[in-house]
Amino acid sequence: MKTLNIALISITILFISFNKNIIATDNDFPTFSKKEKNTIQSLSSDNYQSCQDMSNRVSGNKQAIQWGKQLFFDKRLSGSGKTACATCHDPNSAWTKHEALSHINADYPAKRHVPHLWDICYSRWFFWDGRADSLWSQALISLESPSEMNMKRIDIATLIINTPSLKDNYQRIFNAIPVGLMQALEQDDCMNGVNHSPKWTDLTTIIQGDINSLFVNIAKTISSFEETIISKDSPFDQFSQQLLSKDDMENPAISIDAAKGLKLFIGKAQCINCHSGANFSDGEFHHSFLQTGLNRDADLGRYNAIEALMQSDFNANSQYCDTDKAGFRKKVNFIYKSYEFKHQFKTPTLRNIEKTYPYMHTGQYNNLREVINHYNTISKEIKVNQHKEILLSSLSLSEHEVNDLLEFLKTLTSH
Repeated sequence: MKTLNIALISITILFISFNKNIIATDNDFPTFSKKEKNTIQSLSSDNYQSCQDMSNRVSGNKQAIQWGKQLFFDKRLSGSGKTACATCHDPNSAWTKHEALSHINADYPAKRHVPHLWDICYSRWFFWDGRADSLWSQALISLESPSEMNMKRIDIATLIINTPSLKDNYQRIFNAIPVGLMQALEQDDCMNGVNHSPKWTDLTTIIQGDINSLFVNIAKTISSFEETIISKDSPFDQFSQQLLSKDDMENPAISIDAAKGLKLFIGKAQCINCHSGANFSDGEFHHSFLQTGLNRDADLGRYNAIEALMQSDFNANSQYCDTDKAGFRKKVNFIYKSYEFKHQFKTPTLRNIEKTYPYMHTGQYNNLREVINHYNTISKEIKVNQHKEILLSSLSLSEHEVNDLLEFLKTLTSH
């Protein structure tokens, strides 16, 4: 009996000791393996390369950036005279708009949420569906889109030519405007708010070409400014540096919970499968299986965008691309239209994600917890006979793990 009691006491002591170790470990800062550290380093903003766009000859040009910033806030570039790029991409709202869908033109309601502009220059494709392959061609589409700026290219050319300050800035950066174009579009009363642009079909092919070139140059100027909207030196980036320098972690840049969330992000939750690299995005397209209303399921996303991109007069393989590098020019030749691309949308960057709500291409989720909950149970949304996104399956995270993941995502905020 005495021997049995001693054995029971020993087991009890071991059990208590074991649980104490669990509790102590749970409250300690997590450690990272060499492989995990390498993965974390791959996410650091230190990996960002130069943001200069080879296809844009004024990319990085200080004069173009300064004027592009002015044009970004200039409402005269809209058909109504009441909308600027900054109306939706508001710097005071993390370069987006905190609305699910922003309806600028009641006759052409928006179908998608306004994407933010943080680190936009590091994207390979633009818009939620990727129908533009350069930042400047994205601007072209937005300027003429009825649901956005709703400004015809001929009206933009007329505005530039007949507004002395705009004309001077343009010629300072892009040299003289062709005489024939000025003669075709100059008018005496444009400055008084009267715009009598001629019909496009009444213009010669040469004048139409000159208008297209001016139109592209305006978009390239705006995009040269947008390239400067960079997110760096977040708490996560500081922590990445600490790991690299083998810091003793007495004063880590992120909390214990956030560090646990980071381990989940690159491990069990497998967020990194899509949100990889310094921009926290693979730059590609995926089906997120959203349950949406308002017939948003009719939005085929990438599927329809591919044809639009290939047929565009302003894609990377056009005469307006300012690089001869075949790899950049011919990337549109390596895309194709396939059934699997239906309802696919671009993976957004997670940098500054805490401030760029609402989320998803429809803006249907108001906070990050709702987004994580969607992916936590996503398998329920995938029908048996539906094409399955290979990278997506339910995360099956506990509530505590969801909280840790949320804490990590907050460390990506740098502004």
